[in-house]
Amino acid sequence: MREMRKGRALVGVVAILVLLASAAGCGQAADNSKQEAKKKVEGKAQQAKNQAKEKANAKKQQVKKKGEGKGQQARQTAKKKLEQKKQVVIKTVAIKESDFKLSPSRVTFSKPGTYAFKAENQGSTGHSLEIEGTGVKSNGGEVGEAKLEQTLDPGESGVLTVSFQKSGTYEMYCPVDGHEQMGMKGKVVVK
Repeated sequence: MREMRKGRALVGVVAILVLLASAAGCGQAADNSKQEAKKKVEGKAQQAKNQAKEKANAKKQQVKKKGEGKGQQARQTAKKKLEQKKQVVIKTVAIKESDFKLSPSRVTFSKPGTYAFKAENQGSTGHSLEIEGTGVKSNGGEVGEAKLEQTLDPGESGVLTVSFQKSGTYEMYCPVDGHEQMGMKGKVVVK
């Protein structure tokens, strides 16, 4: 019996030793799991930080490109204004546009140069103003024609600046569909 007790005690001691060894191994495994989890969290945090940096850099580049576009646009506007300053307007003439005539229908200038036409729409429909002829030049228009950039609604007005480079007779009319044929036309004479 004593031997049995010794055997049981030995088995018990072995079992305890196995349990302790196992527990020590589990503790180490738990520590390893904690370290792996910590590394994963740190890795994801670094990844998120890198993505945020990339987004910020991309946004900076977009802002920079927009700024460059605005700078170019500002230079073009300044260039346009400088060109307009070079063209000193000798005289401004008011042209009243009604349904369907221009008043005055004949304008005479004493010499070639740059003149402004203030078109005033006094009609009940949209109108515009165009001047054609050899020697006509305007900002943004083709050589040989000058026209308002927009159609004027009733009550609106707009200014057309025209350079007459030589003496001659020029056609003035409303380019809106059919208005010229209905009588909205006239002449500009440059002596």
